[in-house]
Amino acid sequence: MIGVLGLGSPHGDDQIGWWIVERLKSCNLGPNVGVEKISAPGVSLMSLFRHYEQVIIVDACEMGCEPGTYRIIDATHFSDLILSDRFSTHSLGVTESVQLAQTLSLPLPRISLFLVQMEQTELMAPLSASIERRGTEMVESLLRQLKQFHGCNKTENNGV
Repeated sequence: MIGVLGLGSPHGDDQIGWWIVERLKSCNLGPNVGVEKISAPGVSLMSLFRHYEQVIIVDACEMGCEPGTYRIIDATHFSDLILSDRFSTHSLGVTESVQLAQTLSLPLPRISLFLVQMEQTELMAPLSASIERRGTEMVESLLRQLKQFHGCNKTENNGV
């Protein structure tokens, strides 16, 4: 089972994880793909890990790139990334959840990150134009990744 977990909050570009998973819900992802919105990762993220063999975490982040730039980071590079001080997922909890699960010797799914360079996180603001402009492209890229890496059943883009 594969989980696509959209992290976010209602503040500016931090909504992108939620925005993307909402669009994925209208796609035919097949019975082996779960899509969930999460507002505070922390311990809730660890409890979700046990339901999936593979997890793709979708989140806004600070990568020092042009706003709207997105990157997919496979699990093989994840452990190096969480130790880096030049990277921030912006929302507290992703790296700490993984580290805590490792410390407690809890089984972890294979984790991939779908990260979007944010522009702003103003209180209760909408997505910035630079992020929204590339939104459909991000959803299509994630759909391709699901199909390519995870052998999903027929993946259709229905009005994304």
